[in-house]
Amino acid sequence: MKKVIIALTVAGGLTAVAAGAAFMPRSSAHTSSDNTVELPVTAALAGGGSPETAPPAPEIAISVSDAAKPPPSDEGSVSVAPLPLPPEAMIEVPVIEQLPELFNGCEVTSLAMLLEAAGHPVDKMELADRVAKDTTPVVWSEDGGVESWGNPDIGFVGDMTGETDGFGVYHGPVFQLLAEILPGRAEDLTEEPFDKLLAAVADGRPVVIWTNINFAPETVMETWLSDAGPVLMSWNEHAVLLVGYDADYFYVNDPFDGTAAKAIERDTLISSWLQMGSQAVTYKS
Repeated sequence: MKKVIIALTVAGGLTAVAAGAAFMPRSSAHTSSDNTVELPVTAALAGGGSPETAPPAPEIAISVSDAAKPPPSDEGSVSVAPLPLPPEAMIEVPVIEQLPELFNGCEVTSLAMLLEAAGHPVDKMELADRVAKDTTPVVWSEDGGVESWGNPDIGFVGDMTGETDGFGVYHGPVFQLLAEILPGRAEDLTEEPFDKLLAAVADGRPVVIWTNINFAPETVMETWLSDAGPVLMSWNEHAVLLVGYDADYFYVNDPFDGTAAKAIERDTLISSWLQMGSQAVTYKS
């Protein structure tokens, strides 16, 4: 089993982050002969700035990035620039716990909270039943690691209840399920700058994001083979509902411990989100 060592650099004040710097867990990695690779991940300012050239962070939370602005308008046409984000925002969404029924079901439980906020509640157990599954059986290697298994970009991998081996599911199948439940309203913000996620929150729409249980970058990732290609992953993978922000913290509903509006340091959350592929889904107004 390959080990992947992440070398993470956080740029500037992290007022907004370009997803172009994201480390994609579902993409294959190039490894050396010892199956180890160092992957520099830079959380750059939105709009393509680098740590060397990015301007200092403003005092107010997070501003709309250049990447989020419309291109220059043609002569004779009129374009309207997006309004700046308010310095803080908070959405009160009832927290739903994944335990005890769904030990590995953070993604569908976070989706249940999102649907509650959208005014279309669906029970987490129904979502667990409806989300796509990749039923490929796990194959263990001689060293005790996973040699091959399913692909979370295709469907949930393993057992969601925790009774047997289970992992999780990435944004694609979750977005597909959201689109079935809210036709024409599902919005995939994966690989978008983080300030677009904050714009949704400021608009009263929470966002399901993929991070890890510690809300901080992992130093070691693992990979296994699947029929659709290598899967780069963390056993600490976790999905939560982003419900607020201010100048100091981001706030999430955590389905694992049942905490509503849990305060998380901004730079570590963004870094872990980037590392997990900048995955995010919400709904349109």
